[in-house]
Amino acid sequence: MRAVLGAPSSWATPVFTGTTGQVVFIESTAEGKEGHFYDLCALGQAKKRMRTPLTPLDFKFFFFPWWKAPEYAIDPNGVLIEENLREYFEKLEGTAGIVLTPAQQAWYQKKAETQLADMKREYPSTPEEAFEASVEGAYYSELLAAAELQGRIGEHPALEGVPVDDAWDIGIGDETAIWFVQRLGSRNRIVGYYENSGEGLRHYVDAANRLACGRRPS
Repeated sequence: MRAVLGAPSSWATPVFTGTTGQVVFIESTAEGKEGHFYDLCALGQAKKRMRTPLTPLDFKFFFFPWWKAPEYAIDPNGVLIEENLREYFEKLEGTAGIVLTPAQQAWYQKKAETQLADMKREYPSTPEEAFEASVEGAYYSELLAAAELQGRIGEHPALEGVPVDDAWDIGIGDETAIWFVQRLGSRNRIVGYYENSGEGLRHYVDAANRLACGRRPS
């Protein structure tokens, strides 16, 4: 039995039950690092890395990345590659040796604008990416995916000369949280966060003042 691991992973058990002496192909969109399909893929990759001889009952792992499909390329003229995707393409080249043409980069950019959090799951560049599942139904998942795609999630230190507002969630018997925000035109730039419990109001006032002065609260 030899197989390409692929079919919704929930079908895997019924397909396997009672199959003997046949060639079984399993094809699936991965749903995170769990389940029967993931386990079979991990085992197949391990055997491939270790060059373990396969028996007729072993599964052989195959991976067909999007960048090997010639149709996944468009005219790059007029397509602006966002900075975070440029960094992603450079990382692919540096860590995996994957060199994408301008036409492929343009295709990925435009496709990512609609796929958002599902891009790596639906169009993985490496086997590892195939199992980077987003949590379906998570609050604000599409908005967060868009923010990440646009480079709005990351290290954003406070800018000098710009006032810092603070928003408090005062806890009674639980955590008190403080967010520190700078308003830049129509954008809100979150530049700090502090959380603690079991302390009096003076503690949080002092913590807020220290953070506003560029010192970490103790």
